[in-house]
Amino acid sequence: MRKLKTISEQVYDYIIEKLTNGEFIPGQKLTEADILKELDISRTPVRDAFLQLASDGVLVSVPRKGYFIKEYNEETALEDWQIIGRLDSYAAELALDNLTEDDYDSMQRCIDDMSAAIDNNDIAAYNSLQHQFHDIYLNKCGNKRLIELIHSVLHGVSRASAFLSLMEGVQESTKKINESHKLLLKLFKEKDLPALTDAIIDHWTTSSYEIND
Repeated sequence: MRKLKTISEQVYDYIIEKLTNGEFIPGQKLTEADILKELDISRTPVRDAFLQLASDGVLVSVPRKGYFIKEYNEETALEDWQIIGRLDSYAAELALDNLTEDDYDSMQRCIDDMSAAIDNNDIAAYNSLQHQFHDIYLNKCGNKRLIELIHSVLHGVSRASAFLSLMEGVQESTKKINESHKLLLKLFKEKDLPALTDAIIDHWTTSSYEIND
């Protein structure tokens, strides 16, 4: 039975989603009052979510000033992507024999929808679809702790996603990244583990260079 998320966990996810979609940006001040107004909930779960976000490195607490979204840092983001590449390649290895034709179809739909989002310059939709694509095989890896660990690191990378939404030339970068999604799907279908492992590591590393260039 799937465990229901607490209100503070839902607030945490809400802020991460806003950050990923570029609605919250690095350096922006966040107040409990703003979130309370948007979600119409009590103060305690919001405070708990802020504390957890600060602990995870998404927010920074400045004495007598409040909470701010941690500034984007290219070096830190690159390190995060390198970590994700290794973890994600291991998740793919565990999931390889568990994927079905329905999973492949879902991955293809994500790729097609990402292409449409790129054409429409809808980076928020693209980011959401990219997470959906990777979650399809991640959720088939059978290792809950690994899933939690990858998602935890990805929360830090959300700051880079927000930064990405503000950049010029983002369409060409995301087009190149989406081409590698097509390669990953091909290798999953072929069950070519060595090539798949290398491609996933390269996918995440290339993503960081595309954004930083």
